[in-house]
Amino acid sequence: MALAAADMVLINGGSSKGAEDFNAHLLQKKASFFRHGIKTAPGKPVAVAIIDGKPVINLPGPTIAAFVAMDWCVKGLVHHYYGVPVPVRPKIKARLTKPLKKTPDFEYYFRLALEKQDDGYLARPLRNEKSLPQLLLEADALLIAPFGITEYQAGDEVEVEVLNGLENL
Repeated sequence: MALAAADMVLINGGSSKGAEDFNAHLLQKKASFFRHGIKTAPGKPVAVAIIDGKPVINLPGPTIAAFVAMDWCVKGLVHHYYGVPVPVRPKIKARLTKPLKKTPDFEYYFRLALEKQDDGYLARPLRNEKSLPQLLLEADALLIAPFGITEYQAGDEVEVEVLNGLENL
């Protein structure tokens, strides 16, 4: 069993927003602590359990949702386990080239392509209609939109987290 050999167990897949969330039901039966669902998108069906004193995390199957769950939860647990601070991504101000909308009751990770201009940076929202490899290759930054915010307008200046380093732009 993975729990006997590992300090933390990650399960990828078997999670869903609906009735097909199979792993969450199994984890809940074995856990001394259980939490299902996080208030972020993509990534909502994450399940976190403590079984035999060890964290077990069920990550959503879609790649972008799994990234969000790893960023939101797993990264902090790993750094805590090793006793080192969680790295903080550099943040910059950038102007949005297009409007963005989201529901107010979730945090949302928007993926952005940055472009350096004479007067600062432009942030172009990347839409999911691209292939996943293309989407991941083009993403230079994240706008992590907090609870309560429902929309941003084109031209709004926002604080973004840089993924690849500004020297790569």
